[in-house]
Amino acid sequence: MSISTLTPLHPGGTEYRDLAGTRVPWQFGDYAAEYHAIRNSTALLDHSAIGLTKLTGDVTKLLQRVLARDAEFLTPERCMMTLILADDGSVIDLVTVYSFDDYVLLESSHGRHHDMRKHLAAHAGDDVEITALDGEWAMLGVEGPYSWGAVGRVLDPAITALPYESVLEIDRDGTSLIFSRSGFSGEYGYKLIAPSPMISQLWDALRIEATPVGQRALETAMLEVRQPVLHREMVDDVNVVTSGIQWLVDPTKSDFIGRAPVMEQLADATAPRLLGLGWTGDDELPGGTEVLAGDTVIGHLKVSVYSPGLAKWLGLAMIDGRLAAPDLTFDLRAGERRFEATSLSSPYVIPTSWTIPIL
Repeated sequence: MSISTLTPLHPGGTEYRDLAGTRVPWQFGDYAAEYHAIRNSTALLDHSAIGLTKLTGDVTKLLQRVLARDAEFLTPERCMMTLILADDGSVIDLVTVYSFDDYVLLESSHGRHHDMRKHLAAHAGDDVEITALDGEWAMLGVEGPYSWGAVGRVLDPAITALPYESVLEIDRDGTSLIFSRSGFSGEYGYKLIAPSPMISQLWDALRIEATPVGQRALETAMLEVRQPVLHREMVDDVNVVTSGIQWLVDPTKSDFIGRAPVMEQLADATAPRLLGLGWTGDDELPGGTEVLAGDTVIGHLKVSVYSPGLAKWLGLAMIDGRLAAPDLTFDLRAGERRFEATSLSSPYVIPTSWTIPIL
């Protein structure tokens, strides 16, 4: 079980949940307030239980083999998000790849770093060294339309306007800090990766400037912009294409592990698809809730979350691919209850940061 290194610094009453073998702070306080910090102010996010892996040596050859996007043009001080697939096209991990002159850092999704490292080791040979940084290094995030102000006051305002997906190594009191302009919610976002003692210091400094936000509010914000949450979405019969995350795969890349099955998935126009739905109601609908067109069951609900910003429920349903289109009306049936739902096109929420400049 991976556990946050920042747990001793969390406020009393923090609610935790176990997600994919990772114990995360689910909610620090009021859910709606945490959500609004992401969308309207500044959120401080504890990512310290996420696996971090350092690669040195002949890294480019390995990455070209295992990543579903092209790594040859990933220049130093840049990062990108992509998938690592098994031979059958199933998802081993969704990673963010941070490139530097003499090494590469991989950020895993919750609970997937162990399988990812085994996969890398099976294909790395003797020319790549794979180092697990779990526990020794950690990561936190700062996101929201005014996150640049918090980061600027604690670190350096000059770095907050870096281009999206840029990465810097910063010396802070003689210790290396990795600073990235990237995030999960669609708002302005920054990630800070450093030795765990420094991450603890930064957490203490940043929580004066920002609201600590748990995984519950973050996952709602992620769903609103269709940022994939693997432990929720990649279950049962869901694959890369039916889940809608093929944008993390480069079909023009001629060879990578898992490419052939994904190409077959792309060619299958009859396969079901995950579709976003919105509805009103008082209670969360469970996974497996039937989706109906008239009285015909056309699919089942996979995920549902309440969006304080929209004041309604949002969900993802696996439905007949021929009906996976926006602005259609369906019914959701759970036992004797029935709700009218409308299909949505993403993003379901327009991030506030899209209209606010970094000053």
